[in-house]
Amino acid sequence: MIYQSHRVSRGSLCSLVAAVLFTWSANAYACACCADSGVWQETGAKVSGKDFDAFKDFKFSATARLIAPNGDDEVKGIGRVADYSYKLALVPSPQRWSLEFTDSRGAKGKLFLIPLTTTSFATDLFDGSEKGGLGPRLYKEWRFEGQVGADSLFAQGITNDAKFRLIIQGRGNLCPNPEDFKHWKLQVAGQRAQYTFYGALQ
Repeated sequence: MIYQSHRVSRGSLCSLVAAVLFTWSANAYACACCADSGVWQETGAKVSGKDFDAFKDFKFSATARLIAPNGDDEVKGIGRVADYSYKLALVPSPQRWSLEFTDSRGAKGKLFLIPLTTTSFATDLFDGSEKGGLGPRLYKEWRFEGQVGADSLFAQGITNDAKFRLIIQGRGNLCPNPEDFKHWKLQVAGQRAQYTFYGALQ
């Protein structure tokens, strides 16, 4: 029997190690992002600089809609409601987010959101959908809550107790990938304010 000796070049060895590390990294990502069937989780924290950085990745569409009153519900805190469709412009800043709404008559108003807390929520909807072998395709929310200020159209509804909740909605795995989120909803509530806008993310 003849035994042959094979020498592995340094380049081949490096390529092999790189391939192993890549596979390990991919598996580690999968484990960190995958979810078991029936998962339900909700975690909260104070807003950090990372949240502001992540928010920059969200691309809001140019149209926002005001939810029409239903039954005993009413819209409070908006100077006038010309219709329920508005043009939207979002201007992030280091300490707050400025959202400018323009109605069909050209009247404008800004809402100044100062986020204080953030909540991450995810759950299995038991609809049989899977995503890339990482378990069920979850319904997810990324919520921001805090103080709100306003001018023009919205100024009359803002009092010291006025608060906002911005809900970013999507589907995907457990990791908070910005591309998983497709819709948003903004709730403003206070003694003189009660309204909700919603729209899409590009």
